Amino acid sequence: MPCGFVRTATPGCGNSVFGLFTKNGLTGQFPVGSRLKHNARSRSYSAALAPSRVHDSGRPEKQFDDTLLCICGVDFQVFNITDKISLVVSHSVRGGGGVSALFSTCSFWNLMEGRISPTEAVKRMQTVTPSVTDFGRLSQPSVRRVVFLLLAIVLSGVTATGGTSAQPSAEVLPNSVELLPGGQSTHVLVVLRNVTDTDLRDVTLSWLNDEPVIISPASPSHLPSLAPHAEIAWTLEFTQPGLDPVAGSVRMRIDYKEGSVTKIVAQSVALKSREPVQIDKYLDAKIETTLETLDTYHPGKVNLLLTNKLGRQILLDIRAKGPDFICFSSDQKNCEAGAVAEGVGWMRRLAGAFQRGASPVGSVQSSSQAERHGVRIEPYQTHIEVFEVGARERVEPGKYLLAFEIFLSPSSAQSATRSVVKTQVVEVGVLAESAILKMMGVPSFLLLPGSILMLTVGLLWKVGSSRSASEAERLREAIDPTKGYFWLISITISGLMAVIFRVVFGWWYFVRYGLADVVFVWLASVIAGALIFTLIYWIELHRTPSEKDEPAELLMKLCWQREGLERDRYTIKDAENTESVFRVQKHGEGEKNIWVSPSIKVTLSGLEDNLAERIRKQLGSEGKPGKLARLLRKAPKHATWSTRPIDRPKMLPIDQLKDAGRDTIVQETP
Repeated sequence: MPCGFVRTATPGCGNSVFGLFTKNGLTGQFPVGSRLKHNARSRSYSAALAPSRVHDSGRPEKQFDDTLLCICGVDFQVFNITDKISLVVSHSVRGGGGVSALFSTCSFWNLMEGRISPTEAVKRMQTVTPSVTDFGRLSQPSVRRVVFLLLAIVLSGVTATGGTSAQPSAEVLPNSVELLPGGQSTHVLVVLRNVTDTDLRDVTLSWLNDEPVIISPASPSHLPSLAPHAEIAWTLEFTQPGLDPVAGSVRMRIDYKEGSVTKIVAQSVALKSREPVQIDKYLDAKIETTLETLDTYHPGKVNLLLTNKLGRQILLDIRAKGPDFICFSSDQKNCEAGAVAEGVGWMRRLAGAFQRGASPVGSVQSSSQAERHGVRIEPYQTHIEVFEVGARERVEPGKYLLAFEIFLSPSSAQSATRSVVKTQVVEVGVLAESAILKMMGVPSFLLLPGSILMLTVGLLWKVGSSRSASEAERLREAIDPTKGYFWLISITISGLMAVIFRVVFGWWYFVRYGLADVVFVWLASVIAGALIFTLIYWIELHRTPSEKDEPAELLMKLCWQREGLERDRYTIKDAENTESVFRVQKHGEGEKNIWVSPSIKVTLSGLEDNLAERIRKQLGSEGKPGKLARLLRKAPKHATWSTRPIDRPKMLPIDQLKDAGRDTIVQETP
């Protein structure tokens, strides 16, 4: 059916056209006076434009200064008048030519732009005078009813989608989620509103998740039906199981059926990992101490200063840790395995310290850590926790960290346990060890045994040896720490002693040790050095000639020197006697004195034939001094010194001797 229109005499309104609205929206604009025809079969309108009326002056008549709206509806319609408002006609007025409503757009625009009040607009619409068109007559009551309906919608602010029917809507609360750390759950609410007049069936909530996040619904995500103008809410739990930060989104999808048609509503929720709140926001912790070095007999204290930054009381747990040879104890005497019993002598402790298996390296003692629970700190207050630190009997010298782990217990102000670690560097050592090593010039306790042994041998050699100056000089070079010989011998001896300690006592003395170990190693090294010197000195006595030596003893010393009977022969300068003397000890370059002796006279008469024959075999240049000495000991009176030019072995200046070749030192006499 065609629509009619109303003419008004409201001045100042725009062009003389009116718009035709159907449930498909605005179909066109037509000049006033146009005839509209409705084709029921094609459900369309056609317009016959009216000719313009022109004054004699050539200007168009302003008979219709107002723009008219014609609203034609069938049951339920939504019409956009402007971008700001939508007019909803939910009831059609049938009859009277099929006209639903006529409205003066001039009045409507004036109302929307604030040029007239709502009361004035109603008044104008009530006084509007309808005119009869070629399509029928419009009754005043129908216009009034529609106008009041439209005006009520305008004043109440109800809006809808222009030109289309209402659709279900979905909302995610909140639409941006910060994921909590530590696997804590964050709850999200998904709301579906059915604003339609029909039931929604087979409502299903699902989501598309590409992020490392676990989503768990608190209730079933499927709903058989949702009544008109009803709402449904789902609660979802978002959990971040991993440690990697998350930044992305999850797409929410709600599937439903309206009649036989399947439709969806989609929303998205942004995801982001929440930055963890550091414990520094709640607590300030620092260490104040003068403790730099630590040994068994000199414990120390560490002060932990804790300041509460919050306006409420906080509760702390503290755990102090260190190496297993460091103990935290209020009573240093009770430092468990490292304690030294009062009244026990050092000799007893020294003996007990070296029992096999007395140093179980790697065993962790319970006092190597300390725990303080329930430390309460009032708002904005500073609390001091004092830890006494000591060292056990055996330690591993070096620099170590004392770690203090502070836990802030959960409360209403913060949901998760937070912790912070404070450290203090302390140098652990053995009493007097560093001073000893520094004075001796030894870089490590490992090399101390060999160094002490070498120095002991050198000292005793200097005091008690009767060797020549050249040999003494060579020995001084061997025990000089600046020479390579010293470290060659020292390292070798230290390694051998370490192996002996391992075999005898079951542990490596240079890994973990104490003052008793240093004393033991020191004494053991000195004793070993003295024993070695004794051995060397004993060998030296068997090699070095003496003025008290008898012929057989001198021959035995030549054997210890690995020398033969044929010796260098010398004559003494400025001596009245030209008899020769023989060198009986090796001499080095630069030596000023040497040991010489007269020849040995051997008489075989009066001896048993067998013994005499055996002695005679050894008298030649090929004879062995050792064998000859053992034979002559059986007949000591048959071997005597020649009395010229000297009667016994002596040490003479080498510049008083004149080389006379070589000869056998033993001669047979009748």
